[in-house]
Amino acid sequence: MRGVSDLDQAEAFRDYGVPPADWIHIASEVMKSRKVQAEAAQVVGEQARLNYLEQTISGLQQRIDASKTQTS
Repeated sequence: MRGVSDLDQAEAFRDYGVPPADWIHIASEVMKSRKVQAEAAQVVGEQARLNYLEQTISGLQQRIDASKTQTS
């Protein structure tokens, strides 16, 4: 899917019927990638990018947590 972020893809899969456990796995992998990107942004001093990535990570973690409570 060109031009669509990993997060968008994960949400699309979730919204179109992928079982929650699969969505959580996909979202967790995306979050790992975002954490690596955030670390790199911090190393090179890209504060704006770091802030964006931290917000993305936080939002993704909240969605993962919400999905886990829905499946419990």
